Amino acid sequence: SVLRNVNLVMDLKGEGEALVDWTRATAEVDTTVEIDPVPGVFVREGDPVADLRFRTNRPNGKFFYCIKRPATEMFDPGKELTADADGVVTISGGELPLQPAAYEVLLGAAGNGMPRISVPGACRHCRFAMNEEKYVGVASVVRIPAAEWEENIAAAKAVNPEGKRKILVLADSIWDFDRGSNVADRLEFFLRQAHGDSIQIANYAVHGDNVHRMLCRFVGRFKEVAHGAKRYQTIRDENPEMILFMLGHNDVAASSRDNFEKPGVAFDVQRSSMEALVVALKKQWPAAKIVFLTPLSVDTKTIRARVAARLKEKNPGVIFRYGDDDKVAEYRKILESVAQKYQIPVWDIYTPMENLENKPSYFYPDSVHLSSKGHALLARLLLKEMAK
Repeated sequence: SVLRNVNLVMDLKGEGEALVDWTRATAEVDTTVEIDPVPGVFVREGDPVADLRFRTNRPNGKFFYCIKRPATEMFDPGKELTADADGVVTISGGELPLQPAAYEVLLGAAGNGMPRISVPGACRHCRFAMNEEKYVGVASVVRIPAAEWEENIAAAKAVNPEGKRKILVLADSIWDFDRGSNVADRLEFFLRQAHGDSIQIANYAVHGDNVHRMLCRFVGRFKEVAHGAKRYQTIRDENPEMILFMLGHNDVAASSRDNFEKPGVAFDVQRSSMEALVVALKKQWPAAKIVFLTPLSVDTKTIRARVAARLKEKNPGVIFRYGDDDKVAEYRKILESVAQKYQIPVWDIYTPMENLENKPSYFYPDSVHLSSKGHALLARLLLKEMAK
């Protein structure tokens, strides 16, 4: 074992200030431990949680787990466990809490210590990004209301799985955040419930992505754009039947640097990059069906009110504004035009979300990234599109 620093990484979803009064994080980490991730666990409300099984490289090794509660970003102490002769650690579902509706189970090698993070309540919406190394195992547990569960099962059964068994996702933080319980995980889970484990969704989403960055990364122009290069290391090993492409949020993000006049990516660059990316995707996977998804309809009312308040501050700094109607409309025109040129279907996610009742509840406080309720909605919308 070696003693390593544990750094608190906060992925701030939106603009504004985040005041962290104090943090504490300690862990003694054995970097030779490998723990395979466990797919997100979705449970119908009222049903027991199935046992969680983590595969490790430590037969008969000592481990322990703890619970990460998202509402407070606190880690509850767990209990010590022993791996079996094959290195599998089993956490009994009966020992897992019934509340909250969503949480994460973290597994580490006993004696190494698990991170114990405490963040003030005022900053509880900041996303703590777990280390991607394999010495900590993570499993998300999400309880789904019975009516929503049955609706999703029915929608998934209506989907013809032919041509959809292997799906590749190219997207931004909408699909990258909350891995284990986000839209990709929910979509795969319910499709598997209806059509078996042959359904696979390879989620290559990268937070902060726009169409130019995605193009550069896919074709290997890393000197131009290095952001997210690691995520695509194995992408060409995939053999998808369907490719879901969803961007537009960062592409149209406006900045106070130019009084919110320009999009994050110039419209001509959006078009040229999108066309070049389609050509590259078709060359790599000529048999795959590409599907364009419109961007989300974000909570622009709340975003504009927040930006207006920030602009009144003495030193507001650089402010970003997402979802401007005119810029989103232009992006959608480009998307439709490229889709028509290359005969690509477009699934409209924007319109069903435009006039949602209690719209802020579908998003994190930044009004852009999806809450658990928002991920559930997007998954249902996609299941319905797949069934058409």
